[in-house]
Amino acid sequence: APLSRSWELCATMNGAWGYTASSESSYRSVPSVVQELVTAVSREGNYLLNIGPKGDGTMTAGSQTLLSGIGTWMNTYSNSIYGTTRSPYSSDPSWGRCTKKSGFLFAHVFTWPSSGQLQIPQLNNTISRIYLLNNTGVSLSYTISGGNINVTVPASAPNASDSVVVVEVSGLPVATGGGASGVTFYQDTSYGGASSQLLAAGNYTTAQLAAKGMPDNWASSVRIPVGWTVVLYANDNLTGASWTRTSDTPDFTTLSPTANDLVSSCSIQAPAGVVFYQNTSYSGAAGQALPVGTYTLSQLAARGVPNDWASSVKIPSGRTVIMYSDDNFSGNSWTRTSDTPDFTTLSPNANDQMSSCKVQ
Repeated sequence: APLSRSWELCATMNGAWGYTASSESSYRSVPSVVQELVTAVSREGNYLLNIGPKGDGTMTAGSQTLLSGIGTWMNTYSNSIYGTTRSPYSSDPSWGRCTKKSGFLFAHVFTWPSSGQLQIPQLNNTISRIYLLNNTGVSLSYTISGGNINVTVPASAPNASDSVVVVEVSGLPVATGGGASGVTFYQDTSYGGASSQLLAAGNYTTAQLAAKGMPDNWASSVRIPVGWTVVLYANDNLTGASWTRTSDTPDFTTLSPTANDLVSSCSIQAPAGVVFYQNTSYSGAAGQALPVGTYTLSQLAARGVPNDWASSVKIPSGRTVIMYSDDNFSGNSWTRTSDTPDFTTLSPNANDQMSSCKVQ
């Protein structure tokens, strides 16, 4: 997952930082280096690849071969690297990594699906089309269900190092639920332009917002997870005109009065209810925040929690959640009183097993 600070990955081609004759038979593979580069970019890091020339300044044959292989991959796939930023997801997909820029999500597939179906975690954005970066003229068919974009892909991987599937969208790609763990502001309307860091619940002054990548009088749109509340203020220290938002807001000019390029501070409140997530570690799609009450299978589904779907849960302080494996509060049960990031750790395993629940 992306880090919250600046960082750099420094790597060698063959385990040596300078020319070493004994290392000339130990050069890494092109896929290894390409995937390391992509991983660094997907986590918004800098990638430094060391080259160890001979004493006379000439490049070794192994270095030339490796750099040529990286260059061949970049000739086709550079658009998924240059100008991109961190993955919109809070965890890496099992098949690879993701990068993004305004209008595009790049799915870097290290492990090509043998089933012919690539599952990309769902986005809030409207999708224009999906295609392979090495074959941009041919669109791929897809469906959206179960919190995933299910893409039909060719039987074999287009590239041995990293095949890239492009999801063309409106604005900057954002995971369903605004990343499920915080609020993101954008410089332009429709979630375009630069974005702030993911903001957790709390109060933010002008200086604190600037430190999170949101300069004063800069924001034009905001992504807000289900159940969260954001109060925008025109002046520092939560003063001046204010606007209260409880859902994604693509255009601050539509607010009354207009809030476009006028936000100087804000207050962010997390859901008061219980939130279930499709994937472990509070990632993937999120259900609606559930207040105190009892929820049958159909009532959960109506609130964005399908049957046998949940893998983690956020529980506010003082709340108790009892999960049941069957409808109408029957079958195996699990009682939780605090955030639970991985249902596979429960006994018995509760992952993708919940059909009803009680929130107390």
